[in-house]
Amino acid sequence: MSLAALPPELYSAILTQIPDADDAQRTTLALTRALPQAPVPLEHLFARIRLRAPAAVVQLHRRLRAAPQDARLVRALRVEAWAADAAVVANLLALLGALERLALCVGPTFAPEDLLAILERPRPRLRALSLRFRPYVQRANYYHFLKGAYFDSSLAALARWPAGALRTLSIVQDPPPPPPPGHAPRAFAQPLVFFSFQPLRSLAASPALSGASALRLRVPARDVAPFLAGAAPHALPALRTLDLSTCAAGAPALARLLVRFARVRHVLLDGAPCVPDGEWAALGKSCALAGARRAREREKALRAWQEARDTGAAAHPPAAQPRRARAGRRGLATAAISLRGAAEPLPEPAPAPAPVLAPFSSSSSLPRVLAALQRIRIAPAPPSLRSLCTAAGHAVGVPQAAADAPPDARGHHALLRDEFARGWAEGVAQLRAAWLRLRTSQANGVARVMALRASDAGEGVGEDVDGGADGDANADGDGLDGLVDLAGWAPLEDGQWPCPVLCLAGEDEEGGALHVDGCGHGVAREVWGDDGLLGTV
Repeated sequence: MSLAALPPELYSAILTQIPDADDAQRTTLALTRALPQAPVPLEHLFARIRLRAPAAVVQLHRRLRAAPQDARLVRALRVEAWAADAAVVANLLALLGALERLALCVGPTFAPEDLLAILERPRPRLRALSLRFRPYVQRANYYHFLKGAYFDSSLAALARWPAGALRTLSIVQDPPPPPPPGHAPRAFAQPLVFFSFQPLRSLAASPALSGASALRLRVPARDVAPFLAGAAPHALPALRTLDLSTCAAGAPALARLLVRFARVRHVLLDGAPCVPDGEWAALGKSCALAGARRAREREKALRAWQEARDTGAAAHPPAAQPRRARAGRRGLATAAISLRGAAEPLPEPAPAPAPVLAPFSSSSSLPRVLAALQRIRIAPAPPSLRSLCTAAGHAVGVPQAAADAPPDARGHHALLRDEFARGWAEGVAQLRAAWLRLRTSQANGVARVMALRASDAGEGVGEDVDGGADGDANADGDGLDGLVDLAGWAPLEDGQWPCPVLCLAGEDEEGGALHVDGCGHGVAREVWGDDGLLGTV
């Protein structure tokens, strides 16, 4: 039997065994040319397409416009041509309605309105979106500044997408290119990609990112953490991996982000401001106590709501009900006139009996009094962080002036990881002490211990009371929204919360020997791929 007589199912099974998508595409193309009469399936030829040259974009557009049935086979597209015509790219994407993964290199040929035209059309089947910006020019050009050509509108367009299949979002701005060897740095300002990050608040809270588990946002030397942390409470509920490398996000920003996003497990801050030596233990303790800070903020908001409710009730007491008259004839006892003589003295009224006070320990009043005296306390959630990637400062004990001399990197990193682990252990011990105090208060009946719902706390430590979200937990209005009765103390007291993997090697392959097993760089490569453009979901 010749190869041309093989059934298409066998060809598809063979091509599926090729792990690399580019190799599978080249093999499929070679089979179609060597065996033009063979029933070679074209799914592997169009499933994942990578375009490296502007001419390839034009050729693919012509091919798919002539054969719309092949356009429906495209599942992943990577446009890596920085000089590609933006109009041709937009026309090509208009033909691809079944895309599941999209990666675009946005170079100087792209204007903000070009990218806006691409993103204005929602793609409900899209699972991964990657935008990589490189707007830099070789000569001074202030057109972008004078026109106000910024890509803020692209963030706003993504925020208007409805809920779909989007799971990973990557927005990366490449750092400015270094000057050529022997040349002085350029004395003009390079174009900006984003002027303001205000649309980022709406994007984080949009339905489009309601199921996103991985977010990469790299804008060199720009501080985007306040805009993420200041988003609506329901923003990014499924976030697990957060990459803010090259941004101006230091230790305070990290602590705030961990408080804000309770389910984050992997954080990457490569190229961000490094933590000074001597503060790694404080950083570890802060990461472990993120749940405690989240609980304190929620208790503060709950007390403010209770005080406002009590103040409003005192300012507007219920009006007294008027006494209703009985029906029937009005007799002399209730007449408005008197038949007695004016000289006849009126009898003195009998003194009113003294009120009888019920004892404090009566069975009817004691539960009500105890319920009024109970305070609502929120149990801190355990930490969810599993790995942290950031930069290391100079060696411990080495003066800053002598930091140029490279120390033993491996030993230096091990020392910093030990400090971080010590601070983490102190934070976990503080959490266990807080749980013990709350359990004692609950046993004595002086506090009602509640927990943030699992979607807000990051760990399932609570259970809905009497009917879930619409039961007693929310019976008093917005003040108890998101709070549930504690399911039990065993998951907290018996749980183990190991120290996260701290990697200080950076993401460059040159530092591969310094990477730690299980670090977040491996997780990022699985999500976004080695080059950050398109990975597996």
